Amino acid sequence: MAAPNETPAFTGPFASMWTGWIAEQRALGDHYTRQVHDVHLLDQWSITMEHRDVSLPQSLGESWIAKRPHEKEATRQRRVILWRGLAPYMRRQGISAWSPPPHAAAPRYLPHIFTRAEMAALFAAIDACAVDPRSPYRHWVFPVLFRLLYGTGIRISEALALTDQDFDSKAGMIHIRYGKGDKERRIPVHAALVARLEDYVAKLPSHEAFSSRCPANNSNIRR
Repeated sequence: MAAPNETPAFTGPFASMWTGWIAEQRALGDHYTRQVHDVHLLDQWSITMEHRDVSLPQSLGESWIAKRPHEKEATRQRRVILWRGLAPYMRRQGISAWSPPPHAAAPRYLPHIFTRAEMAALFAAIDACAVDPRSPYRHWVFPVLFRLLYGTGIRISEALALTDQDFDSKAGMIHIRYGKGDKERRIPVHAALVARLEDYVAKLPSHEAFSSRCPANNSNIRR
C-alpha cells in the first residue's frame, strides 16, 4: 500500500485519470490513503481484463462490483463506492462512465434497536464485572466505557484514544482529537456521565502506571 499522501505509479489505460482523481480528493482535504490502494487494485484489474479504452463502460463496472467467492459484503461495497466516486470525475473530464444503480449498494447490516429492559440488563451485567488480576482495572473501566459509548455515540476507537486531558468536567465536554477522517470535534456529556467520568479519573493511577500494569492491547480507556 502506498505511504500517506503518496501516489503509486499506475500503468493501466486510466493512469492519468487515477492520478488526477486522487489529487482532487486530497485537495478537498481527504488524506485518501486506503482508497489509493483500492484505485491501484482497479488499475491492475483493468490490465488483467485487457481493457484498453479510456472509458468506464457498464460491462466493466458490473464485472468490477460483482461479488467474489468467499468475499464479505463490506469488501464489495468498497468497490461500489470507489466506482461511484470515479464515474462523475471521469464524466467531468468528458469521458463516458457508467454509474452503478442505487440497489448495488446494499445495507451492510440490519441494526438491532435495544429495548430499555435490554439496556438495563446489559448495564447490570457490566456493573457486575468481577475483579481479575490479569486486568486489574476492568471492573472500573467497562462500566464507564459502555456508558460513554451509549451516552455520546462516539466510536470505540475514539473512546479508547481518550486521555484525561480530553475531558472537561466543568464544561461537561469531551474533545475528540482524531475522529473519522482525522476530524476533531467536541461532544457534550450528560451530568450523570460527567460524574461517572470524574470518579473514573480520580480512581485510576497515572496513564504510565496504568498502561504498564495492564495486559497488552487491553481494551481500556487511556488515562
